Amino acid sequence: MTTNHPAVDVGTARRAGLTTRWPWMLLAAGVLGFLGSLLHPMGDPTLTGDAALAAEVGDPLWVPSHVLILAFTVLLVPGLLGLARSGALSGRARTAALVAMGAAVLWVVESVPHLLAVTDHHALLTGQPAPLVTTHLVGASIVYPLAGFSIAALALLGGRRLAHPVLNALGALGSVAFGIAPIAYDVLGITEAGDLFAGSLLLTAWIAVVGATALVRKRSAAS
Repeated sequence: MTTNHPAVDVGTARRAGLTTRWPWMLLAAGVLGFLGSLLHPMGDPTLTGDAALAAEVGDPLWVPSHVLILAFTVLLVPGLLGLARSGALSGRARTAALVAMGAAVLWVVESVPHLLAVTDHHALLTGQPAPLVTTHLVGASIVYPLAGFSIAALALLGGRRLAHPVLNALGALGSVAFGIAPIAYDVLGITEAGDLFAGSLLLTAWIAVVGATALVRKRSAAS
């Protein structure tokens, strides 16, 4: 006699789906995040303070860039959770994946005012309060280090179970640079540190590589 428990069955099905689909989620997340980072408006080195911020948020590429980045963070959460549950990682590597997933949740939250900061463009130009820009800057100084350092730890601890060691090293390097960027640039005011934000390109590319590598390995195992 078989007894069905709908709640248990649905929960099991969801976990099974997450376990099998996480490579696609990471691949899609990485591609979207890379494109979003690539499109991100470049700061004008001749401007400072509110004028520099106004130039960035007023750029036509601000919205499409940050829509892609928001989509990246939304997909990153289940992708990392699925990776942690897949059995591909154990010990400290699995812990790093779970910590990175938690940081990704915060990144989703931070990405919303980051995207909507475009509405503060006029306020920045006229010297008025810009609450969404302020929320983004404060959030980034907390979230980016958490995300960057935890993803770097995952890249180093995961080893060949995730990707080639050289690619892992590049992913970790980009993640650390991205994590340091808001502290050095926004908090400490080191203008040259703005280039560290480009670490997001390596971070997102590595996320895509992890997803693609897992898909190739699954296909090879099935054949």
